[in-house]
Amino acid sequence: MAYSTRCKLASVAAAVLVGIAIILAVVLTMNNGGSADSTEPWVSQNRLPSTVVPSRYDIRLHPNLDAGTFTGTVEAEIELQEDRTWFVIHAKWLDVSSVSLQNSAGSVSLKAPVEVPKNEWWVIQPSSGSIPRGTYKFTVEFSGSLTRGIVGFYRSTHTNAEGQTRYIATTKFEPTYARLAFPCFDEPAMKASYKVRLVKPASQEYIALSNSDVLGQVTDTATNLTTVEFTETVKMSSYLAAFIVCDFEKDQENKTMSSGKPVNIYARHEQIDNTKEALNVAYYAVNFYADYFKIPYPMPKVDLIAIPDFVSGAMENWGLITFRETSVLFDPVENSKGNQEAISETVAHELAHMWFGNLVTMKWWTDLWLNEGFATFMAQKSLSHMHPDWDYNNQFIVDTMLSILKLDSELSSHPVLQEVSSPDQITEIFDTISYDKGSSVIVMLEAFMGEDKFAKGLHTYLNTHQYRNAETADLWRSLQDYAPPNVDVAKVMDTWTRQMGFPVVTVTTTGPGKYVLSQKRFLSNPEATYDPSTSKYGYKWEIPIFIATSVSKSYELYWLDSTQEKLDITVESSVQWIKINHHQTSYFRTNYDDAGWSALIGALTQDATQIDAIDRAGLISDAFSLADAQQITYGRALDLTKYLVNEKELVPWDAAGTAIATLLQRLPQSEPLKKYAISLLKPIVSSLTWSAGASDGHLTRRLRTLVLELVCSLDDAQALSQANSLFSSWLNGGPKPDPDIRSVVYRYGLGASDNVDQWNNLFETKFKKETNTQERAKLMAALAATPNVESLKKYLDIAKDESIIRSQDYFTVLGYIANNPKGEQLVWDFYRDQYDYLLKRFTLNDRTFGRFIVRVTGKFDTETRLTELKSFFEQHPDAGAGTAARKQALEGVENRIKWLATHKKAVEDWLGQNA
Repeated sequence: MAYSTRCKLASVAAAVLVGIAIILAVVLTMNNGGSADSTEPWVSQNRLPSTVVPSRYDIRLHPNLDAGTFTGTVEAEIELQEDRTWFVIHAKWLDVSSVSLQNSAGSVSLKAPVEVPKNEWWVIQPSSGSIPRGTYKFTVEFSGSLTRGIVGFYRSTHTNAEGQTRYIATTKFEPTYARLAFPCFDEPAMKASYKVRLVKPASQEYIALSNSDVLGQVTDTATNLTTVEFTETVKMSSYLAAFIVCDFEKDQENKTMSSGKPVNIYARHEQIDNTKEALNVAYYAVNFYADYFKIPYPMPKVDLIAIPDFVSGAMENWGLITFRETSVLFDPVENSKGNQEAISETVAHELAHMWFGNLVTMKWWTDLWLNEGFATFMAQKSLSHMHPDWDYNNQFIVDTMLSILKLDSELSSHPVLQEVSSPDQITEIFDTISYDKGSSVIVMLEAFMGEDKFAKGLHTYLNTHQYRNAETADLWRSLQDYAPPNVDVAKVMDTWTRQMGFPVVTVTTTGPGKYVLSQKRFLSNPEATYDPSTSKYGYKWEIPIFIATSVSKSYELYWLDSTQEKLDITVESSVQWIKINHHQTSYFRTNYDDAGWSALIGALTQDATQIDAIDRAGLISDAFSLADAQQITYGRALDLTKYLVNEKELVPWDAAGTAIATLLQRLPQSEPLKKYAISLLKPIVSSLTWSAGASDGHLTRRLRTLVLELVCSLDDAQALSQANSLFSSWLNGGPKPDPDIRSVVYRYGLGASDNVDQWNNLFETKFKKETNTQERAKLMAALAATPNVESLKKYLDIAKDESIIRSQDYFTVLGYIANNPKGEQLVWDFYRDQYDYLLKRFTLNDRTFGRFIVRVTGKFDTETRLTELKSFFEQHPDAGAGTAARKQALEGVENRIKWLATHKKAVEDWLGQNA
C-alpha cells in the first residue's frame, strides 16, 4: 500500500477574512493538497530543519469508539530560530480542516500546504516573503480513522464476560507513528511538553489515561461526553506521548515507589486478577533503577496497561506503559515459569526506558541501541537482583549473547550504530542487533570497567543529559572518567559498535602454562569474502579477555589489542586446561588447538562441574559454531557432547538444545542423530519426569520444559506416548497438564494424530473458549502442529479472520504452520500467491511483515528453493522494512546448502560410530 496523506481544507473567500480581528491564517479547501515540485528544497531533505523547534503541544482528541474515527486540535508552540520561507511538520493519514500560524503581532498568511508523501510531512509557506524568526503558535484542526491498523491512534477490541464486543482507543507511536495521531515534529530530538485533553463517554465505566496525572474533568450533559484534562508533562520526544480511552479497571493493590509516587496497572475486567506479577515487578524495578542510577523517577506516576491489540511486546510511553496482553498478564496457577520470566523481562525492560530512552533520548535513530541495548541490559540486572534463584544473568548470556552471535557471523549483519533516514529504515533497525548485540557489548563493557565504576559513569551520563538528547560518544565520555588506567573507552567500544561482526580468538599452546592468542573476524561461511577496508577498524577489535584454568578462576584482565598480531599468556605450569572468555562476558568466539580442546573435553568427561555451568554452555555454543565454519571438525564438536549424559543444569542444556535442534533441522530424517541425542537426554528426562514435585525450584521447572520439548522433537517413542496420553486425557475432560509442560503436551499430543475431528475439537472447545492469554498462545501454536494438511489449510484461512486471530498474531500463526514439515510448502505458496493481499493489509513499513521472509524460508536448503526465493525478490523488488531480512534469508539458504555439501557426511560418519 502506498503511503498517502490527504488534506481537505475548507475554502473561505479572502473578502470574508477582511476585518476579522482574530483569524485563522489559512482556512482552505484542497481535494489533494498542494503537490511537491522536485526542485524545491524540502524535496531532497529527509530530516526536519533544526532551526524550527517545538516547545509545547496543547492537544485535544476525541475518539468516537463506535464509529472508529477521531477528531482533534493541536496547538504547537514553536520557535523559528531564523527567518524562514518554509518549514515542515509531520502528518500522515490525517484529514486537516484548518491550519493557522500566529505570534504576538497577529496571524501569518499562509499558502496551501504542500504534501511530501515520501517524508510523511507537509510544507508550510507564507503567502509572500518569509516568516520572521520568533515564537509562534501553530494550530491545526484535523480528523482521522482509528481503524487503519494498530499503530498511531487506533481502536482495539475485546469481548467482555457477557459476550459483548467492546472498543477502546489507544496509541503506539514509536518510532514514526505519532504523526498518524496529530500533526507534530516527529523526531526524537524535538522534545516538548504536552498538555493533553481527551474526550470520553461520560459513563463512569470509561476512563481516560495519558502520560501525566488527571488535572480535572468536565462533562457535557447535552453530548454525554466528558473532557478529561491532564497536567502538563516534562519535555519528552513525540514517540513517548500516549492517549487511551478505555473501559478497563485498575488493580486495587496500592503500590508506591520509595519516593511516594504510585505504581498502577490496568486491564480489562476479565483479566485484572492476572496483573499482580507485573505490578510487583514494576514496583521492584522502578525502585531498583532509581537507586542504581541515583536519579529519582521523574514522572508523577507510572501506569502499566494491558492492550488486547498491540503490535509490539510493549511500549515505554513515559508514565503510561502499554503492553500486549501476553507480555504483562500472568496467572501463577495456570501459566508456566517461562511465561513468568518473559513477562518479568518485558516489564523490567520498559521500566528501564524511563531513564534510558525517556529521560535521556538518542538524538537520532542511528543511536537506537542507547535505548534498547541498555533497557535489555538493565532488565537482566534488575531481575538478577529480584530473583537470584533464576540464574538470570547466565540465562541472559545463553539466550541473548550466544544467540545473536549466530546472526552477527553473517555478511548480512550490520553495525550496532547504523545510519538510517527513511521511516522504513528506522522501523527496520528495531532488530536483534540493536537489542541483543547492544546489550551484549554492554555486559562486556561493565565487566572490564567494574560494576561500581560503570554505574557511576551511567549516573554521570544520565545526570548530564537529562531531559535532553545524546549520542553514543556522549556515553563514552561519561564513562571515561571512571575507566581503568590506560583504557580508552571510546577506542575500545567503537570497534564493537561501529563495525559489524566479531572476532574468533584462537588459542595455541606453546608449552606448560604458555599460550598465544590471536584474532580474526569470524564468519559462519568460511568461503564468504569481504573487504576489510569497508570498516574503519579493518574488522579488528579491542578485546578484553578473562580466563579460567584448572588451577584458578581469578586472573588479571588481559587485552588483545586490534594492532597486536598475538598476545602471550603465561599461567601456572601445572594447569591442565584453560578456558578463554571466562563466564562468556566478552563478545567473541574462542577456538583452541587440538591440545586445548582435548584438555577441555577431558575435564568435562572427568567432572564437568570443575568448569562453571555458563562456561560449559559457551564451550558447546563455540564448538558447534566453529564446526559450521570449518574451523574445527564436527567430530570434535560432537565429542564434546558426550559428557551431557551427566549434565544437570539449565544453561548448558539450553546451549546443547540449540545445537541439537539445529542439527535436527538440517538432518530431519537421521535416525542415528535422534538415537544419539535421545541417549544423552534419557538420564535427565528420567530424573525430572513429567510431573512437577512440590520441592522443585524455578530452574528445575524451566529445565523440565526444555528437555521434554527436546526429547519429543527427536521422536522418542516413550516421550511421545506420554505427551499423547496427557493430551488425550485433557481433551476428553481430564485434568490439565502441569503449566510448565502444557506447550509440549499440546503440540506433540495433537501432532501424534492426523485426526481432523481432534483438531476441530481443540479449536472449537479449547482455543476459541480460552480466556487466559498465555494458554491461548500455547493453543495457537499447538493447532499448527497437526500432520493433517487439510486442517493446516483451514488454519491458514482462519488466520485471516481478525475476530479469531488478532492482527498482532497473524505472522506468528503463519510461522507456526511453516515450521510444520507439512505446512512449509503451504505457507510458501500462500506468501507468494497472496503477497498483494499481505502488502495491502500490512504495508511495507510493517517490520513483522518484512521479517517474515526469514521465518518462512528458515528451513530452505536446496538450489531449487534458492532459485524460487531469488525469483520472488525479482518480481517484488521493493522490500521496505524487510530489506535486511531479505539479505538474511538469502544468506541463510546459501549457508544451509553449503552446510549439507560440507558437513552431512562427516556428521553421519561420526554418528555411525557413536550412536
